[in-house]
Amino acid sequence: MIYWHGTHGVAEDGEKALYWFKKAAAQGEIWAMESLGKIYRNGLVGVKKDDREADFWFNKRQKTIQAKQKNMFQSNAFITGDKVNIRSKPNTSSKIIMQLNSGELVKATRQTNAKDGKWYLIQTTSGTQG
Repeated sequence: MIYWHGTHGVAEDGEKALYWFKKAAAQGEIWAMESLGKIYRNGLVGVKKDDREADFWFNKRQKTIQAKQKNMFQSNAFITGDKVNIRSKPNTSSKIIMQLNSGELVKATRQTNAKDGKWYLIQTTSGTQG
């Protein structure tokens, strides 16, 4: 953003802005894809307008949003067993972060299918995720 807007004593530099936005977009950052679309749509110092490239980034942004929404939801849930292991990753060999007991409230935000069944990304009322 600093290269895009030329702030914090740094000169506006479209090529450097594109470099960093593309790195972020490659990691699935939606805001970076939108920024790339805007830069190509409007032009920037060192970057010519390119409607085709702008459309590419806006479409990639939309497809990424749709893919993420497909695998995400948000629901309150209660733990139904005692000493339920909350792990750092969706597999039984990953580190146990904590244990929860029956009746504890959590927020489920994502479902993942793994070799050993369905896993849910949850967040406890204290903010711990696993």
